[in-house]
Amino acid sequence: MEWSLTHFWLILALALSLAELTSGVLLLLALGVAAALTALVASLGASFEWQLVAMGVLSGSPEDAVRDALSRDGLRGGMVASAGNS
Repeated sequence: MEWSLTHFWLILALALSLAELTSGVLLLLALGVAAALTALVASLGASFEWQLVAMGVLSGSPEDAVRDALSRDGLRGGMVASAGNS
């Protein structure tokens, strides 16, 4: 079996998704989904440059989702909020 960039993106997606399971950080799962979708772009025959563009575009929105969730719900544990009051 010959390895291709599609395999690389799928292995990256699997590794990020497994890391999310062990750490509970949803951002890793979102990046895993972005890597899986980038593998789809690679399987369609896109060049490596376009694969990097796809990964960048697809992984840009999870950052906004995390920022929105943190501003809405705050940090669990309140360590940042309590540090400012000391």
